[in-house]
Amino acid sequence: MTKLAALLILFLAVLTPASGAAVTVTTATPGATTDPPAATTDAATGIGCTSTRNCTPSHGGAFMVTTRNSCTAALPVRDRRTGTWYVLTAGHCVAKAAGATWRQSGLRLGTGTRWEYGATDAGLIRYTANGRTWRAGSRVIVVGRSVRGQRITSVKVARAGERVCVTAGRSGVTRCGTVVAARTSLRYASPGLAARTISNLVMVSGICVRPGDSGSPVFAGGSFAGIAVAKANTGCTMWYTRADVAFARLGIKLG
Repeated sequence: MTKLAALLILFLAVLTPASGAAVTVTTATPGATTDPPAATTDAATGIGCTSTRNCTPSHGGAFMVTTRNSCTAALPVRDRRTGTWYVLTAGHCVAKAAGATWRQSGLRLGTGTRWEYGATDAGLIRYTANGRTWRAGSRVIVVGRSVRGQRITSVKVARAGERVCVTAGRSGVTRCGTVVAARTSLRYASPGLAARTISNLVMVSGICVRPGDSGSPVFAGGSFAGIAVAKANTGCTMWYTRADVAFARLGIKLG
C-alpha cells in the first residue's frame, strides 16, 4: 500500500457519535482503556449516588432517558444572569428530544430548553420537577472500586498529552485517557438531525464509550473539560466539545 493510499484511508475513517450517529473525521488514534484511581464514598457531602443509574441529587455522569432517546448528564450548571439551574449535556441529545421530558434515576428531571449544534454540541435541560431532589451543585460521579462525588470548581482547556477522565452514564464506569488533538472538528448527522460540521472539539485516545454515553462529563480532578459527543467505530477514541466554548455560548456558570 502506498503512503498516499494509507492517508486516504485515514482521512475517510467513519466513526459513530456516542448517541449512535455517523461522522467523518480527518484523523483517528485508537487506544486502550484504563481505569481511574480507586475512589472512596464521599459521605461528608451527602452524595446519594450508588451508580450512574441511581443517583440523586443530580450529578454529571448520571444516565438520563426520554421516550425518544437516552444520554448522559454532563454537569448541573446555572444561568449566568438569572441563576436558574440546568443540566448540561450534548446538544444533539436535547435537539432530538425537543419538548420531551427527561427522567433520571426513575424520577422526572425536566425538559430541554436550549442547544447549540454547530459551533459546539451542547444543550441545557431545565429542572422542572423534583427541584430539591436534583440540586447538588456542580458535581460529577466518579465510579471506581466504589462511587464518590467530585466537586467541580473550575473549567479546564486541555492540551495535547494531558490526561482526562469520563464518567459514562450508560456504560456505568469512569475511564481515563490522553488528549491527542486539542482542537478539531467533525461532520456528523445525529438521527433526525441534518448533518453539520461541529467545531471546537477535542480528540482523546484510551476511552471507550458507547451509544447512550453522549453528554458524559470530561474532567480532570475538580476541573471540567467538556462534554462527550462522539466515538470511533473501532478502538477507544472519543471526542468531546470544549467546556469553555459551551459555557460562553450558552451563558452558563458553575453552581
